[in-house]
Amino acid sequence: MLCIVVLAGCAPRVTTEGMPEGSPPEWSTIVSRWNERADTIESLYARGIFEARWVEEDGGRRFEQGDLDLWYLRADRLATRISKFGETYAVTGMNGPQHWIYLDGEESVLYVGASTSRTVEDFRTIPVDPDFYRVVLGLGHLQVRDEPAVAWDSTADAWRLNFGTVRRGMPSSVWIEPNAMYPVRFEFRRVGSDRRLRVEYDPRRTRGVPLSGRPVTSYPQFCNAMTISLHEDDEVRNRSMIVLDQMTTDVSKEPVDRVFDLNMMRRGLNPDREERLRGTSETPESAP
Repeated sequence: MLCIVVLAGCAPRVTTEGMPEGSPPEWSTIVSRWNERADTIESLYARGIFEARWVEEDGGRRFEQGDLDLWYLRADRLATRISKFGETYAVTGMNGPQHWIYLDGEESVLYVGASTSRTVEDFRTIPVDPDFYRVVLGLGHLQVRDEPAVAWDSTADAWRLNFGTVRRGMPSSVWIEPNAMYPVRFEFRRVGSDRRLRVEYDPRRTRGVPLSGRPVTSYPQFCNAMTISLHEDDEVRNRSMIVLDQMTTDVSKEPVDRVFDLNMMRRGLNPDREERLRGTSETPESAP
């Protein structure tokens, strides 16, 4: 899903130029709206495309595109598959106690870790934090915390809310346009690192998710197009794009029993080797 992730340039310039009239939004209001929308979705199947551009260690630039399938069961089950011409080449999954990533290539590898591990926070290539996944898709809760520092960002035509502390899976900065319901950009930073992960939503691309018993005018609206970029030393190292063309809460015909079962996925994928996901200061080791 957010399988090959990337980084984006220097920090935005925050000024008062072009500041709109009125007060900036309160963080508690943003959190309330976001969480209320997330709570409307108990299950979800989405289908679309995934594009990734990244820089190899030797400086070479790569591009890949594939079909994306996404499954979700509230509140801790989320799985994705990226395929090309019917062949699976990337899978992510989580079922509460565990999460995993499968990558195919010259050698296929299945990475497995506990959902409580902190393996995502170095933002090298692949975020595997379940909280991160759910939040950026609009399916997970944001947390109310200390009031952020708020300033007008004229380069983004949006209010920037900046937090002094970083919590796992939660953004360190949020941008929201005047009178908007939901943020247009998140940025995730790790303390002591010059890398940052930026998630940008296209406010022009939204899709209502049909809910039984609700009129069309009250369907929850989700942005169905987003980019995720990894920034380092004023350079975009990787950039991924997700576009979801189909979104439905009906998963009755979907293989949810299989995609959220690690043992079944392991047997079906049959990787060449398996590694255990470790913390950022630890070296991956072969899993038993």
